[in-house]
Amino acid sequence: GDFRTKKEPAEAFPGDPARTVKYLLAALAAAGCTKIATLRAFEMPQEFNDYLDAGLARRGMKSPPYWQLGIFQESLKVTWAKNLTHLLMRPGQTDRPDGLFILDDNLVSYVTAGLIEAGVKVGRDVEVIAHCNFPWPTPSVVPVRRLGYDARQVLRACVDSVEKQIRGESSPAVISLAPVFESEVESMEVASTRGTEH
Repeated sequence: GDFRTKKEPAEAFPGDPARTVKYLLAALAAAGCTKIATLRAFEMPQEFNDYLDAGLARRGMKSPPYWQLGIFQESLKVTWAKNLTHLLMRPGQTDRPDGLFILDDNLVSYVTAGLIEAGVKVGRDVEVIAHCNFPWPTPSVVPVRRLGYDARQVLRACVDSVEKQIRGESSPAVISLAPVFESEVESMEVASTRGTEH
């Protein structure tokens, strides 16, 4: 993601939209998905939407506007994500998504509960990828793949930047980190653990 180290306004999307979309769509395509829905809890910057639209078009994937949904992230309204997901995936439709990206980890438990209420089988009817702030994945009632940023990696990058500034060295205004899947985070943790063994 892009993490600002100087006093500049932060982006609404705390990450690298180009790489996030690239990794997301590659994973969904590898699972055979062609019809993609997104569920978000905040307004995405136009840059993210542009990357998503271009990536979908390049891969020949379908994602009509009524499959790109958002919900307010207020404590009472976030529970509506369950109903919205049930409506999106309700039985008897002639056309419904086979890939779903949950762009806010606070929605995961509600969205996945909505999938169950709609009778959808994850892995058979739909593939689900959820944003995650590693190393703390939010609960999910069904198996989902997680894509996001490792808080420890972000913190290390920020500390390195501050230390450079203290030493009078230049540091970039924006630190770009790639999003990672949960399996990659686990691999990094294993490698880190082996590195500390003597």
